[in-house]
Amino acid sequence: FIKIPLAYSSYSSLSLQQSIAKNIEEKMNKLNALLHYQYTAIELVNESITTFLDDMFSNKNNSSEKSNFSLSDLITEISNKNTDDSIELVYSVTNSRGIIPESEKSRTIDSSSDKSNYKIIRKFDFGFNPSRINVGSIGMQKRDEVGVVSPIYDVFSVDKEIVNPYYFEYYLLSNIFKNNVKRYFLNAVRPKLDFEDLKLFPISIVHSGNLDE
Repeated sequence: FIKIPLAYSSYSSLSLQQSIAKNIEEKMNKLNALLHYQYTAIELVNESITTFLDDMFSNKNNSSEKSNFSLSDLITEISNKNTDDSIELVYSVTNSRGIIPESEKSRTIDSSSDKSNYKIIRKFDFGFNPSRINVGSIGMQKRDEVGVVSPIYDVFSVDKEIVNPYYFEYYLLSNIFKNNVKRYFLNAVRPKLDFEDLKLFPISIVHSGNLDE
């Protein structure tokens, strides 16, 4: 049996319970209102961020001169394997936090004890999940420590003589990139975007001029 504590007083216990319930309801309404304002603020911030990013990566932006590229001109696939199983640090590509050590995930998945088939990923390399890139599973490895990622991920580097890795990372957060991913998944025969498919995406690269601070 589950025992429920009931409030008693000199007047009707039911009246007191009703009073407590009303007090709880008022506090809950206030908390929900605060949450609503918070979510609204977050939505406005996210909308402002994406608008700014889209403007920066649009070839219609006249604040600087830009050149249009295909990603095939900028990215190179990395398939180096941890063949001697010497690298133990495992990274994971998340949907919202980018690439992080697997140990920092809120829900960890035990990786294979044999990591000889895992792909090596270094600082400023990018990785993505071909089956989940449409929900944000792509990012840049920003840590100094060399690690490995599961074979399910594709890993690539950018040509640093043409594009800054941090600039490219923000391109991945823009609606210009996200909409290309959505269009691909919408028209694809299979729900998967491989490296060869990613290479076909367009990008505008700043090469001269001054950006507004």
